[in-house]
Parts: sequence; C-alpha cells; structure tokens
Amino acid sequence: MRGRVPKTGFSSWLVPLAALGFLGGVLPAEETPKPPRVVVPRMIVDLGVVPVGPDAVASFAIHNTGEGELEILEVETSCSCTVADFDPTIGAGSVGHVRANLVTTELSGPVTKGVVVRTNDPRQKEIVLTLKALVQGSVRLLPQPVIFMRKRAGEAPVGRLLISREDDESGVLDITEMTLSDPRFVATAVRLEAIRPRGGGLPAAAAGDWVIEVRFRDDRTVYGRLEGQLRFRTGLARQPEMTVELESNLKTPVTLSTETLVLDRTDDGARGTVFVSVRKGLDPGLLRVTAEPAGLVVEVEPSTERLFKLRVSWAGEALDGAAIRLDVGEDSVLLPVELAAR
Repeated sequence: MRGRVPKTGFSSWLVPLAALGFLGGVLPAEETPKPPRVVVPRMIVDLGVVPVGPDAVASFAIHNTGEGELEILEVETSCSCTVADFDPTIGAGSVGHVRANLVTTELSGPVTKGVVVRTNDPRQKEIVLTLKALVQGSVRLLPQPVIFMRKRAGEAPVGRLLISREDDESGVLDITEMTLSDPRFVATAVRLEAIRPRGGGLPAAAAGDWVIEVRFRDDRTVYGRLEGQLRFRTGLARQPEMTVELESNLKTPVTLSTETLVLDRTDDGARGTVFVSVRKGLDPGLLRVTAEPAGLVVEVEPSTERLFKLRVSWAGEALDGAAIRLDVGEDSVLLPVELAAR
C-alpha cells in the first residue's frame, strides 16, 4: 500500500486545488479603491478692505494628499451675495481651488460669509471655509445694515436707521427717492442739523447725518413675519444707490378665529360670531372692543380666562369700511367686517 494514492482521495483533492488556482492559474483579488484626502491650508481668507461695487474674489487652495481622485460634489454659500466656482475633480497629489465671489454692491462694513464644501473624502465629507472682508462704501448704516421694526412702550411700531457718510467719501450725503417693496410700509428721512445724543435705538449722531424711519401705513400694524426692502439714493459717488433689508416680526396681542368677519344676512339685518384669544403675557382684563361705524353692535362674552366670543350684529343695509378694533393695553388689532353676498 506504500506510495499508493487512494482512488477516492484524488478526486476529493481536485476541487480544492482548482479553487486555489493550481489547475487554472491564480484568480485576481478585487482591489479596494484608494481614498482621496482633502487638506485646506487656509480655511479663512481675509480680503481686508475692499471697495463697494466690484466683486471681491477669494480663492481657497484644496490639496488632495490621498491616492484616489478627490471629487468636490457640492459647494453651498451662506447667502446669494457669494457666488462660488470650483474644480470638480482633483487628482492624487494635486491642488485645486474653490473660488468665492463676494458681490459687494449692496454691502457695507465688516462682512463674514461661509462656504460649505462637500467631497468624497470618507474622513472629511464636509468642510466649512470662511471669507472675510471690510467693504468700504460711501456710508455707514447704524446700528446695523438692516431695518428691524420694533415696538417700544408708548409708541407705534417703528424701524430706525442712522446713515452717516464715510470720512474718505467726497460729496454731500442727501437721501432721496426712497421706495419700499411692500406698500404696507411708509418711510421718511430727516437730515440732522445738530448733534443728536444716543436714543430711540440709535447711536449718537452728528450734524449732516440722516435718520430714516419706517412705519406701518395709516398706523395699521401688521403682525407676524414680514420682509421687504428699502431702496434710496445717497448723492455720493461710490454708492449712489443703496438697498437695505427690512424685517418685521411683531407678535399679535390677540388671535382671531378669522381674518375678516363676514356677517350672515337675516330678516332683520346681519349677524356673525368671532372668537378672540388674548396672547399669554398680556392681561386679558385690558381687552377693550370698539366698532365702526355707529350701529355695529358687538357683545363680548367670556368663554375662558383668555378666550372671548364676540357676537356682532348690524341692522342696516350697506356696510362699507366697517371694522372692530381690539385693544390690549398699547397694542391693537383691526378686524374688518363685511356683509355676505346676496
């Protein structure tokens, strides 16, 4: 039996040997893709002082220190005033760039913008780049380059902006041709003839500065979030025209079950019902209800501590320009009233 290979044994070896490649050559193993590696030496680019008008360009170097191809999948900027361009692929050991164009036309003062870069680097799929600049325009907008509508005790909602000329700008600051994108607002501009101390939400001002005030037209306060723009001319060389963002987010003193109360016609006139809820933080005992025109009758019926039912009746025929006014302390809301169509 010595030196004899069992018959059954040979056939049992054949399949494993073939699988190992001894009979048909070695089978190639599947290669693992080599990853890229993104490295950004300068995450923040400060452009320093830039003039208003022309675009300011910041270039970020993107290094690929890995062995695979780096792909820039997406570049997202923090606002529409920054337009990004980039190299979509960067080979192993190579350098590409992400370029951000800062549109300075509507900017003034210190500016910081973010640029989010998404890549196929498995270790760092997202990086955030920062662009900084000091936009030197014709004017300074204080206390910030946005007009916020605010409600202060004892006065109607108002947004104020102080405008002063930059020291290195020639000419005379002259605010003219103001236009608002939302007709619910109205704007006025006043040139200061003397030094004005700090107050009304504005810093101290000098003679020759201007104060712009934005209010609701006809003192009809609009509650909730509103956004708009105020455009005006300055009379100056570097920035002859400017656009300032306008924002309002005033909380309504009451919540109404309808924006317009439509009275249903009856044999002896018209009737309707509306529910009123006083906002938390306000005293519901201060609720006062009045109506115009005379003859529009409103009965106030408490439902809970803050909820009231208003039963409204009208005995006349036509009802034009009617409204119910609801006051809670210094805050007020107008509820338009109409007759149902015949």
